[in-house]
Amino acid sequence: MASSDVVGFAGEAVEHLQALLLEYGSLKEQAPPGKYYAWDQQETNSLLTRALSAIERFGGPRSVYADQARKQFRDDNYAGANLGRIIGVVDALLQDIQRGSLLAIQEVVHADTFSSFLDMAAYLLEANYKDAAAVICGSTLEVHLRNLALARNTANASQIASGARIAANGLNQELVASEVYGKLDQKQVTAWLDIRNSAAHGRYSMYSRNQVGLMIEGVRDFLERYPA
Repeated sequence: MASSDVVGFAGEAVEHLQALLLEYGSLKEQAPPGKYYAWDQQETNSLLTRALSAIERFGGPRSVYADQARKQFRDDNYAGANLGRIIGVVDALLQDIQRGSLLAIQEVVHADTFSSFLDMAAYLLEANYKDAAAVICGSTLEVHLRNLALARNTANASQIASGARIAANGLNQELVASEVYGKLDQKQVTAWLDIRNSAAHGRYSMYSRNQVGLMIEGVRDFLERYPA
């Protein structure tokens, strides 16, 4: 998927999901709060169907969004009550796409069309999705740190192998202690992880597009110099 396609798909998703939320707001105004039996059933069922369809289309049929939507659906409930829960998933998906979070962007760009996640990050950066690019690049780095710790049998390797979550900065310190790489690389990894954390928590002004570009190239070089 070319960068222009990524932008177009994300833009279409935002426009479509926002329209569903607006339509839901208008529908709610037709009856007192909680009085789902008073809602226009044809409009309610139509919106419910289109909301479920949008979640699968823009979030992916096997995504956490589609899974959550299925869990929220109740066969023995008013359509309006179901719609109220499903629309919450629509709102979550919209916010994630707007923020460029890893889960949403992975679905939007279809990762299997890229040779690597770093290539994906580079395409997103080119398309002015600097925040999504930072999250994807940082997450790729974190996975590599875990793989390095496993491959070099560091202190927490057995815990990692059992599925335990070790903080990325902790892995960074551990790999230096095990002399996998030195303190200069440790400082750079810390800086990259700081950019990733800022992006993941909405602190978008804390870093620039240029810094994300340097981060992508730096992480690519780091992965080549320290293969897992």
